[in-house]
Amino acid sequence: MKGRGSGGNPQQNNGLGGRVGKAAFIPPVTYVRLAGRACRQIVAEVNGYRVRSEDDISSGDTIEPDLAQARRTAVMAHNVVVKLKEMGLPEGFDQELAALSTDLGDLWGAEKVLAERLEGFLGSPEDWEAVGDRLVDLRATIDHIGWHMKNVRRPMGKIARFAYRKASETGHSNTDTA
Repeated sequence: MKGRGSGGNPQQNNGLGGRVGKAAFIPPVTYVRLAGRACRQIVAEVNGYRVRSEDDISSGDTIEPDLAQARRTAVMAHNVVVKLKEMGLPEGFDQELAALSTDLGDLWGAEKVLAERLEGFLGSPEDWEAVGDRLVDLRATIDHIGWHMKNVRRPMGKIARFAYRKASETGHSNTDTA
């Protein structure tokens, strides 16, 4: 079955039974049929929540949030906001700043998840099902990163153009300090 969930709709199903706004949108959910078993839903780790397959969920397992990772990601996003606001970024850029800080924070956190998952793959048993599961997990993380990379470009470009305008108005550039 094909993935679902992308598109420009600002309200998306978050895959957990609720709806979320565009800023917290989870990348498309991927469905995979493995060895004739029922479809398994694979969802990337998003905003610090580790979501396992539908098989795991339906068997009564609970989904535990990785609160420490969520906090680290949120702190990194907050640091982006603080840096730019302290430099005087006008309120007119708040929407772009929100998107930029969220995407950069999630990219930063997803890089760590990707590294952990790659190490897990390399250390996994020589069992084809385990290898398949690890590769699907890696794909979900890569899709998550790809989604944020695509969406960070517009707000980043707009704020970068503002930064260069401000630099030319004040006559300051990074070459002036060298």
